[in-house]
Amino acid sequence: RSSYYWLCNALDLYCPVQWEYGRLNLHYTVVSKRKIIKLVETGIVRDWDDPRLFTLTALRRRGFPPEAINNFCAK
Repeated sequence: RSSYYWLCNALDLYCPVQWEYGRLNLHYTVVSKRKIIKLVETGIVRDWDDPRLFTLTALRRRGFPPEAINNFCAK
């Protein structure tokens, strides 16, 4: 990444911000896109924002503020 920023700066090019992240492993929760789609299609959950899921939209619907989600992931 540092060489990418160096090259952008050396060529005086626009350098977009890049975010790197890894998978957040949680026990006893469904976080797989493939499995969540199956749950939605079979009608077990209503949609991606169903409060029983651990998706970002579901957490926001439950009332978790974005700062709390970021702090949880940072730890």
